[in-house]
Formats: sequence, C-alpha cells, structure tokens
Amino acid sequence: MAQQRGAEELIETLKHYQTIFIDLDAEYEKYFNDYEKMSKLQRLLDKDTNDIVRDFTDVIERNLRVDYNTKSSFGPQLPQRLHSFQWNQKCVQLYRLKTGLFEKKQVQMTYDVPLYSRSIATETGTIYLTGGYVKHMGVYLKNCYRYDDLFGILN
Repeated sequence: MAQQRGAEELIETLKHYQTIFIDLDAEYEKYFNDYEKMSKLQRLLDKDTNDIVRDFTDVIERNLRVDYNTKSSFGPQLPQRLHSFQWNQKCVQLYRLKTGLFEKKQVQMTYDVPLYSRSIATETGTIYLTGGYVKHMGVYLKNCYRYDDLFGILN
C-alpha cells in the first residue's frame, strides 16, 4: 500500500514536471520565433535594395502572369478597355482607356471563373473566356464563353 502511494506521488510529481517542461518549451518557441523574425528583418535591411526589387519582380512574374496588349485597330465606335476575369470568383475587372476608370462587375455564370482560364478581346470588342480548371468539380474545361458586357453574362 505504501509502495503504491509512493508510486502515485512519483507519477504526480513527474506529471507536474512535464507540465513545467511543456510550458518552458512553448515559451522558448515563442522567443525563438520572435528572434527568427527579427533575424529575417535584419537580413532584409542588410540586403541591397536593387536585389530586393529584382527578387520581388521575379516573384510577381512567376506567380502573377498578366498578359495584355491594346491595338490601335479598335475603331472609334468600340469601347477601348482592358479586362481581367478573377479566378475562383464571379467577377470581371474592366479598365476603360478613355475615362481611365476601373470597374468591377459581377459575372453571371454557372460556376466561378475557372483557374488558369484565358481571355481575349477581338478587334470587334467582343471578349471571350476559354478553358481553365474548375477546382471543386476537378474538371478541365474545353469551352469558350462570350462575355455580354450589357448583362454581365458569360454565354
């Protein structure tokens, strides 16, 4: 009986020390993470600004590919604009060259704008969206949609 009580007290003592060590470990990790952040910040401050700009530009070019061009062949009766469909959303952003205004419009379609889809504006001003991957369905599309600017619909 005395041995059992001694074993139980030892177990309780060990559990108490375990709690202390877990708390110390959490405190150590907190300070280590703070130190790591400061260390990274100092390395960034020590880095040449041209290198930072070059690295940032490389990241943008690798991850945010934006292709656009405008042609002077658009007639005066056609609205000159740049467009960008937002992946995984139901919206298009339009930039009207004449007014210099951005406009974000909702797009009516069955599902969100597919990942990796591409769009183009023809010389007649018609905007088309093609291809892409619908993530929640796990399907690559082989469709081409025409954007109706008046009603905000992809047909």
